Amino acid sequence: MKNIISFIPLIFFSISAVCQTDSVNSAPTPYDIKSCKITYRFINGIQQGTKTIVFDDYGKKEKMIASTVVSNVSNAERNAGDTTHEMIIKNGAFLYKINLKDGAGFKLNRSETLPLNLDALRPGQVLIGEDTVLDRPCVVIEVFGSLRTWYWNRIAIKKQVTGTGITTKIEEYAIEIDENYILDKDEFEVPKGIRLK
Repeated sequence: MKNIISFIPLIFFSISAVCQTDSVNSAPTPYDIKSCKITYRFINGIQQGTKTIVFDDYGKKEKMIASTVVSNVSNAERNAGDTTHEMIIKNGAFLYKINLKDGAGFKLNRSETLPLNLDALRPGQVLIGEDTVLDRPCVVIEVFGSLRTWYWNRIAIKKQVTGTGITTKIEEYAIEIDENYILDKDEFEVPKGIRLK
């Protein structure tokens, strides 16, 4: 159960309308702005927390840090209240997934999800309309009637799982966007002291 719980916070980091991958070198630029820092809140029924995403080079370099706590779990579940603190770094041809609580991580070859293309929506994607999140204009895309995403500059800044039969609240939304964030010189490097397996 604990392994499943530690995976769930990252679902919105990697979920896309329809996953199509390409090599990192030939993939289109993910976002329409060069760099940014965005802080989110999320809840998915059994856990809630925050995550921060920092990116540069129009999304070719990206770091996500998520902190979660298990909530709304049966009293019989001993993992209630457990927390996770994880980091994912996308830099060059590699992706690093790091558990910040135990200081260990691993490296994977990176593949990219193709970015949003409003001129050629993928199967199952439907343009719902326009909306505003944190005073930023967004286009709203729904996928197969079950996932609704608000995109600003092709960056997902709000997501909601919808549809019939959904009884658990599952959503993620930006609470702060810093377009003037100053990147550290080692922003996208694996932190010192992390043991890579």
